[in-house]
Amino acid sequence: MLIDLGCGKNKIKGCVGIDGDPSSHADIIVDFQRDPIPLPDNSADKVFSKQVFEHLDDPVKVLKELYRITKPGGEIFIEVPHYSSHIAHGVGHKQYYSHKEMTQMFRTEIRCEILKAEITFYKTFRWAGIKFLANKFPTNYERFWAYIFPGENIQITARVIKG
Repeated sequence: MLIDLGCGKNKIKGCVGIDGDPSSHADIIVDFQRDPIPLPDNSADKVFSKQVFEHLDDPVKVLKELYRITKPGGEIFIEVPHYSSHIAHGVGHKQYYSHKEMTQMFRTEIRCEILKAEITFYKTFRWAGIKFLANKFPTNYERFWAYIFPGENIQITARVIKG
């Protein structure tokens, strides 16, 4: 089973959509910030959550819930705006994320192997080699270059470890 958490009206094809908005295209309507996701433990092969975690009051709680429903060896993919992005500070955004914070949240709150942790960039900065340097040296990028060459998103893919 593939899950699209916070699918809105753009549910990923082939996924079970989960959202709190009754006007979304979700298959399951639930306030996943407040209530457990109504799926059994270890039932999802892969969970996608794009542009959702920045809206959450308690992202750790939701990450742990995704961990609960994901099978051992399954994957969790989360995409959030990088804190230097112009969209990070939008209406309704409650959290701002760095590469360091996202990887730390995965490493400390759930048992997983981070398969990929990447800062993405707008086209202008991809051709200049900024993407390569920022992902090779994310701490230095975020300390010194992030507001000169703003990132777009942070994408994390992790393999769930249980047992």
